[in-house]
Amino acid sequence: MPSLIGLIVSTIGVIIAFVKKQKGKVLGIIGIVLSLLMIVGWLLLIENADKIKEAMNANGEGRSIEEWLYDDSYEGKIEIISETEWIEKNSGSCLTFKEDDYFMYFNDYRVQNNYYYSGTYEIFFGYEAINVIDEKYSRYGYSSDYICDKIDNERGVAGVNEFMILVLHNDGYWVDDENMHDLNWDTVYMGYYDNNRLVMDFIYLEDGKDYTFVSRNDFDVSSIVMPDTYFTEQTELSEYYWGSDLAGGVELYQGEWTYCDESDEMDYSYLEKIQQYDPDTETRIQLSVISGQYDDPLLAEEMSEEFKYSMEERGYAVSEVEKTTLGGYTAYAVSTQYESGEYYSAWYFIDPDLRMHYITVLYYDSDIASYEMVRDTYTYGQ
Repeated sequence: MPSLIGLIVSTIGVIIAFVKKQKGKVLGIIGIVLSLLMIVGWLLLIENADKIKEAMNANGEGRSIEEWLYDDSYEGKIEIISETEWIEKNSGSCLTFKEDDYFMYFNDYRVQNNYYYSGTYEIFFGYEAINVIDEKYSRYGYSSDYICDKIDNERGVAGVNEFMILVLHNDGYWVDDENMHDLNWDTVYMGYYDNNRLVMDFIYLEDGKDYTFVSRNDFDVSSIVMPDTYFTEQTELSEYYWGSDLAGGVELYQGEWTYCDESDEMDYSYLEKIQQYDPDTETRIQLSVISGQYDDPLLAEEMSEEFKYSMEERGYAVSEVEKTTLGGYTAYAVSTQYESGEYYSAWYFIDPDLRMHYITVLYYDSDIASYEMVRDTYTYGQ
């Protein structure tokens, strides 16, 4: 320790100066005092090292970004998450991590044999997760520099060892034991894992929406208002009826219809989406339910206005939003026409279970009858 060496040297120097009656005694005494002060300071620092370290970890001060990046104190979290269930607090959906990196993502935590996505998953933490952003997912507009800056700015809120990337490698969406989406696609979430509260706070990279998953063991399911539509039975269906309990249905009394599954930019916002297609007229009907709960009746109108604004921004002529009824519910309708000549008509409404329904018809002038068929025969919850 330099201060101890300085104390010894200064003491010897003072003794020699007094014995030989030389100059420098004052400077030597000053050196002794300074060395003693330094030694006392070091002793106090050592005695309170644990408290200082705890304070630094609490507020993030004093740690370089490199120290945060290479902190490996959360090794083993992947094993902790394996074979667990998580409920999304807003929608009531349930994400289950199985053995062998397999997952099942159920639309409703109460129904775990139907209406679910399946596939394998990957989880990345810390610096590895940050690298994955650059290597695989920079197309979403995020970078390692952005993540590092965000972590550095939020020290004390979350550190790099809590930073997490969850990738769901989907291989299907299952309804009544039938794979309705027999394709392979990825769902990528970015956010933080809180091991103390057992919470995963994410944003979905495709659209930036927030998702909060809470360990099923610690979650109060009574805090979610869930629909009863999975448990209802449709009665007195006609031979033309097509639909589902969750999305509602339509009487397809004209045309030749077949199953289809065209993707759109809102795919990962849907709790459920079903489609029918008429090859002769190229008309497509979609009945869908958007994830989340909507307890404000005005939200349906707001979403239709957002659709109108979005299409106008792309240069399309769009009708005014019209307040109407669909299937007995107050709905908001809006239509646009593409350069191809196709019309795209949409209705938004909120059901009694606070679900947002999004009903669309894509058609040409020659098949306006299909548009009218949807408008006049759509039903939900009957």
